[in-house]
Amino acid sequence: MMSAHTNPGWNPGASWPTVKHVPVDEYRQVIGMIAQNVQADSLDDPQAFARQARLAAALLPAAVRELLLDFLVDGDGGLMLSGLEVGAISSTPDSPVDAPTRHTDVAKQSAVLLSSIVHLVGYRPECRGELVQTLVPIRSHQRRQTSTGSAVDLESHTEQCHNMVSRPDFIALGCLRGDRNAATYLLSARELQRQLPAETARLLRDPVFHTRVDGSFVDGGVPDEVRGPIPVLSGSWNDPVITYDEDLMSTDSPQHAAALAAVKGVWATHRSKVVLGPGDLFIIDNSRAIHGRSSFAARWDGTDRWLCRLQGLCNLAVSRFARLEGSPIIESEGC
Repeated sequence: MMSAHTNPGWNPGASWPTVKHVPVDEYRQVIGMIAQNVQADSLDDPQAFARQARLAAALLPAAVRELLLDFLVDGDGGLMLSGLEVGAISSTPDSPVDAPTRHTDVAKQSAVLLSSIVHLVGYRPECRGELVQTLVPIRSHQRRQTSTGSAVDLESHTEQCHNMVSRPDFIALGCLRGDRNAATYLLSARELQRQLPAETARLLRDPVFHTRVDGSFVDGGVPDEVRGPIPVLSGSWNDPVITYDEDLMSTDSPQHAAALAAVKGVWATHRSKVVLGPGDLFIIDNSRAIHGRSSFAARWDGTDRWLCRLQGLCNLAVSRFARLEGSPIIESEGC
């Protein structure tokens, strides 16, 4: 068995690129076995599903838990784990409604691995509050700025930029079936700041920006309103926090609008690119990076790209006011 000392990808002292790619082939079987401890249905009993995933995460090999902890503390936006078990899967569903995604090996493994660093949560207005979301191209969404679109690029954004109180800290995308033409892009706040003139970076720290509510949440009943003002960059200059949405964010100040446009320019030229294949798990630090996706040609013939998405909070208490007792589902008032 390859040890953490002989595989550079597992070196705990190594610097973090924006996307760190680590194969988990040597741990594939044990991760798959541990994930079988998650037997609750995430839709019927989300509380039990989240609890079982959290408990199972403690059984992960020490090297895997150490890698995830290092990503939590030192990462620069993205961690790609490749080589997970996929198992037998059906044709790609043409709709997320009643999709079998939550029952798959990939979904359970994704839940366990993500639960090593966060508490799983769902959001009632989005995907009916499902903990395990199904990301597949939907014919009627082809040109929409949503994860179920396909014919247009999904523009750069922080997940739930509009959500000021319970925005997910981390997102996990588990791939059941890939598409070589569908690229996922990532730009870290550190890299953005490095590429910007100092004055532009300073302007992005001014709380003068506003955002609209994401369309998928509006569809779920959240008011279509303007929120803010907020900064784009905040926190430490060495490890900045980013809040940004290319499609939904604006400002009334011409000077700050130019700074906002500069983010788009850096995104176009300095983003990192990954293409998810079966058995890949891409974990995104939602406070350290913005992400997006290229357009691709959906076929709706059962062979399209099929991902599961899970989200989580490092501190579950921040959402307590918006959850029913014991539930991991954040209700509309927390969005």
